[in-house]
Amino acid sequence: MTERVAQAPQRSYEIWGNWKMNPRTIDEAEGLLFDMIHKHLKPLLEDFDSVRKFVGIGIFAPDLFMSSLGDTARTAEGFMRLGAQNMYFAEKGAYTGESSARMIRSILTYADNDPNVLIGHSERRHGSIEGVLETNEIINQKMKAAYTHTMRPFMAVGETLSEREDGITEDVLEEQIREGLAGVSAEVFMRARTVIAYEPVWAIGTGETATPKMANEAHAHIRGILREKYGEEVADQTSIQYGGSMKPGNAAELLAQEHIDGGLIGGASLDAASFAGIVAAVPLFK
Repeated sequence: MTERVAQAPQRSYEIWGNWKMNPRTIDEAEGLLFDMIHKHLKPLLEDFDSVRKFVGIGIFAPDLFMSSLGDTARTAEGFMRLGAQNMYFAEKGAYTGESSARMIRSILTYADNDPNVLIGHSERRHGSIEGVLETNEIINQKMKAAYTHTMRPFMAVGETLSEREDGITEDVLEEQIREGLAGVSAEVFMRARTVIAYEPVWAIGTGETATPKMANEAHAHIRGILREKYGEEVADQTSIQYGGSMKPGNAAELLAQEHIDGGLIGGASLDAASFAGIVAAVPLFK
């Protein structure tokens, strides 16, 4: 296992929860976020104040909750961010049920948070949501809309089980990254502090997890694609999250890998203590 050097990294660790269509009510959502901040994260971060700027912590929450959650996030005094789980690429129009970049940005600005947005989540790429099947072209349009509106995109990529079994994981990742970022310059990519989230589809919500070695190899390949596209400096400074069933029990070993710079957390982010346990596994807190 490759160990991190115990010094300030060029890139940040990004630990983000994706609540998906949870919790059931705004009261539950506010309570969960409050507990995360005040019962678990504040004590940890107060003890390690010097590394806070190298650890990004946030929640991708349902759109309906974000305005109210902004007030709770403010009580974190800067370390808790909010983000949207999705957005549409058009500015406005007859797109029932969709939210534009400008709409989302206005909510997140109100909430005193950076305008973060998750784009290309596996559930939208691979039909886990009935009637939704996003292509690389659609994701590329969403990425460009995020950049146009000075939002910070987290672009998710990842292979299915059949693609991994067929030995084409690297080809799939390269296609998703190159097509998802088509027409995006290195300057635009870096100015937005773009994050890539590697989600092995077969390890999401299944309890299965890529071994640390498997995950690190995929992350290294992603960094290599970025190096070819944008150069050494951009590749080295880009945060790449792991998004395949990270939990407190496996987080430390995953986060110790050379190319794994955080986690996109699903089920464990619905439990305040579990989410904080993953944050605590970041090597900087040792």
